[in-house]
Amino acid sequence: MGLIITHPKTVYQLTKYLTSKKQEHLIGLYIDTRHHLIFKKTLTIGTLNKNLIHAREVFSPAIHKRAAGVIIVHNHPSGDPQPSKDDLTATEAIFEAGKILDIPLIDHVIIGKKCWFSLKEHQLFG
Repeated sequence: MGLIITHPKTVYQLTKYLTSKKQEHLIGLYIDTRHHLIFKKTLTIGTLNKNLIHAREVFSPAIHKRAAGVIIVHNHPSGDPQPSKDDLTATEAIFEAGKILDIPLIDHVIIGKKCWFSLKEHQLFG
């Protein structure tokens, strides 16, 4: 069994290596019904301040690995983890796609310098 992910702090611990990246990286964490990590994948690498987040890239591995849920994570090279308007729009689209596929988006965590921002904790989607 993999690592159990029930809190954004665990997500941060697993992905804090992103704080040193100079480009935005989007990571998918795929979990089973008991929140055990079954698969982790770098989905896209963007630019200094932009990354393409599309539901197709997020859910293709989830379907292939038979994941029960998805957590997406990306970094802000600026160090400020506050979500942008684009982050919020993309998260809502991925959340809606997950509802259709019956593979819920559990959280979207943004990694900053020595900190994180959980869109779920702040009730910014759904």
